[in-house]
Amino acid sequence: MAIFYHYSPIEKERLYIVMDFKLFENGNLRVDLWESGIPYGMVSFMLDERLERGEIAVYNFKKLIGIMDSMIEAEIIEPPHRFVEYNSLKIPICKLRIDIPELLYCPELKQEMKY
Repeated sequence: MAIFYHYSPIEKERLYIVMDFKLFENGNLRVDLWESGIPYGMVSFMLDERLERGEIAVYNFKKLIGIMDSMIEAEIIEPPHRFVEYNSLKIPICKLRIDIPELLYCPELKQEMKY
């Protein structure tokens, strides 16, 4: 579990964010965000393309604008090393700077999977 602060331009306040690591059905990393015990959003983007272990497709749009910068500042991820096009969006792909457990839960399959 990783924790960081994020200033939300929408809520106009500094939020204390807790990350919950899971897997998408295709084995890519899924990261749910929680704030004050309430689901805040999903920072990872579901891509058809299989990412390398330790990579995350960062959803940095709409409600989560600026979340990638907050995660970089907190040394959770590195700046994007490439981008993937998806429906006219350029999705940043970043490498994690933190360790992820070997087994993670996949909600779609309702089981733990090896990451």
